[in-house]
Amino acid sequence: KRQRGEVYSRPMFGYDAEAGRLVPNPAEQAVLERMRRWRRAGEPLQAIADRLNAEQVPTKRGGRWHGSTVRNLVMTR
Repeated sequence: KRQRGEVYSRPMFGYDAEAGRLVPNPAEQAVLERMRRWRRAGEPLQAIADRLNAEQVPTKRGGRWHGSTVRNLVMTR
């Protein structure tokens, strides 16, 4: 399913499930791009998480950002 782009679990931040397929979420994709840009500029992972929390950017499930979450998203894309 993953190789075919079909939903096989809860969608990650940056994507939504529509009709059984993963589709990019434009608002979340913009946040991901900001995260990548900050990381390329040398900002620590926890500092990025703190910045997102300060800006009240919601996570996929509405929780708080953590450095490990930022790492997982920035490193896997």
